[in-house]
Amino acid sequence: MNKFPIRTATKAIIIKEGKILLNKYNNGKNIWYTFPGGGQDHNEDLKSNLKRECLEEMGADVEVLDVLFVREFIADNHNPSPSRTGYHQVNIIFECYLIDENFVKPSQPDPNQIGVEWVKIDELLNYNLYPLSIRKDIIEHYTGNNNKIYLGETD
Repeated sequence: MNKFPIRTATKAIIIKEGKILLNKYNNGKNIWYTFPGGGQDHNEDLKSNLKRECLEEMGADVEVLDVLFVREFIADNHNPSPSRTGYHQVNIIFECYLIDENFVKPSQPDPNQIGVEWVKIDELLNYNLYPLSIRKDIIEHYTGNNNKIYLGETD
C-alpha cells in the first residue's frame, strides 16, 4: 500500500490583456512562480476548491470557467527524495475570471509566497513558472496552435 493517496489539485489560469496572473515566491535564493490553486478537500467539488484556494492565496474572488488542461505528476518518474516516493498528483487547470480586481489580503498565502504578478504570456519562457513544461502549452494555447487538454505526466 502506498503511503500517499493520489492527490487531486485545481489550478487557475487567469488572463487579462495578454497577461497571466501568477503567485510569486522567494525563498531568499530563488524567485519562482506557480498558478494559484491547491489540493481538493474531501466533499469539496473542484470549482469550489479553486475558488477557495484563489481567495486564500491571492485574496481574489474568481469565477471558475472551463477546464483548460489536465496534467499528472508522479514523483517516482523524476528522481524523488525518499520522503516523496510514491507521490502522485493530478492537476485540473481551469480558466478563471476575476470577479473583482480589488484583492483583499490573502488569508493563507503559501510558504515563501511574496505576492502575485501579472506576466506577459509571450514572455512565459523567461520565468521560472512551475511546472516548467506547461509554459509552452500555455503560449501555444493562447496563440491558437494547441488545443490539447490532457498534457500527460510531466515534471
